[in-house]
Amino acid sequence: MKRSPLPPRRTPLARQSSRRRAERSQRAAVVAEVLDRDGGCVAASRVASPCRGRLVVHETAQRSVVPGSHLRADLAVTLCDRHHDWVHANIAEARELGVLVDSWAVQP
Repeated sequence: MKRSPLPPRRTPLARQSSRRRAERSQRAAVVAEVLDRDGGCVAASRVASPCRGRLVVHETAQRSVVPGSHLRADLAVTLCDRHHDWVHANIAEARELGVLVDSWAVQP
């Protein structure tokens, strides 16, 4: 099927939505609180591999399943890059450790 080309855009696409831009300061406060609370990678003593990389704030409940979870400090933990990758590669073990939670286990 032949398709005609799209007309050129008159304005560039925004790098971030206005809603995410409005939440930026609230997210920064959550990140600071979680980093201060955890003091380092929470999986360091529970997973056999040593820590590597920078510290990131990981949402234990997915944003797509629990809207607004990225703005709740109780649903976030601090992980290093290596353990953050490990969490997404080993979902069952991550649930046992508590660094991933199911949507029905989250209180609104």
